[in-house]
Amino acid sequence: MRRLPLLALAALAVAGGLYWAWSGSDTAAPARLDRYAALLAELEELPGDGFPGPPPGWTPEFPRDHGDHAGSRMESWALAAHLTTADGETLGLQLSFLRLGIVAPGAPAPRSIWEVRELDRAHVALVAAAGAQAIGEERFGRGIPGLGGYDATEGAVRLDGWFLRFDSDEARGHMTLHATVSDKAGIDLTLRAEKPVLALAPEGAPFAGYAFPRLSAQGTIDRGNGTESVTGTAWLDHLWGELPLPGSRPVATDRLQLQLDDGTDLSLIRTRRADGTGPAALDGFAVAPDGTASALDGDSLRMTARRIWRDPVTGTDYPVSWQIEGPGLDLVVEPLVDAQAFDTAVPVWSGTVRARGRHAGAETSGGGTLQLTGYGAR
Repeated sequence: MRRLPLLALAALAVAGGLYWAWSGSDTAAPARLDRYAALLAELEELPGDGFPGPPPGWTPEFPRDHGDHAGSRMESWALAAHLTTADGETLGLQLSFLRLGIVAPGAPAPRSIWEVRELDRAHVALVAAAGAQAIGEERFGRGIPGLGGYDATEGAVRLDGWFLRFDSDEARGHMTLHATVSDKAGIDLTLRAEKPVLALAPEGAPFAGYAFPRLSAQGTIDRGNGTESVTGTAWLDHLWGELPLPGSRPVATDRLQLQLDDGTDLSLIRTRRADGTGPAALDGFAVAPDGTASALDGDSLRMTARRIWRDPVTGTDYPVSWQIEGPGLDLVVEPLVDAQAFDTAVPVWSGTVRARGRHAGAETSGGGTLQLTGYGAR
């Protein structure tokens, strides 16, 4: 079990909350988005009393900690995969599940079966280089057993027909997933850990969790023209505790996860004020091919925007291309498709990117995921 320095973990925890704000569909009605904005405002006002934080000295235990932590206020499972078809086409996949406690565990029993004590939310996004196509869908649930949340019998977190299943009979990093995107695509993948799991449990922090920074992925995707075989790599974060709701605080973030072909994985968090004032702070970590993790910070690393894309729907400008520079590192990051933003109550650009450049004196490339918040307002 690897552990990361406190600063890098705090940055990762902030980023984990970003998955709540990702858009669902580019055809979402304005009235629906207004309800979503109102929901976010109400959730921010909910008291946090009665939701205990992670216990001191917490250490991951599997398969137990693949499951839900019902006493926590918020919990997220977030997976990003970078895939290639048998024909060589590049695809990006994002799948996340979020559980939000509304009523603390010690509260009186519900007076009605309709009383909402927990909210579930999931999203999936699929982007294809060919045709510059990005599609996505989100779903909400009210914590009904068997329909949403974690199913201990099945060993899976799910919402409706989407699921991420953890196989307790195999190594702790063996998983399977299934999701669909409206009627446009069906996705089935098998995932296996290629590196040791990273424990996310900084002392005194209001959250805990773990990350699998590199998983091998193989499976099939059906986009309506028959089943295609795909292979690639993936990254999974599972966090629980007090995670921030995006858009509810003045801090905005740019998060970049990269999986390089030389076996190195990078997670960078650029934190800034949403109003644009003050300097940005940069933190993160690198995971070597052998699984050794090391912290990164703004003293040794630079993350500079290279190109802006304007969302034609909202008029929001997003820096979708970046230069990453540091000791032994010089990478250019470009999006697989520019249009990976949707019109949501909390504007977010969240998409698949490609990286090319040099690392440790050698040419390298890779795939990744970039998430940008704080660049627009409704």
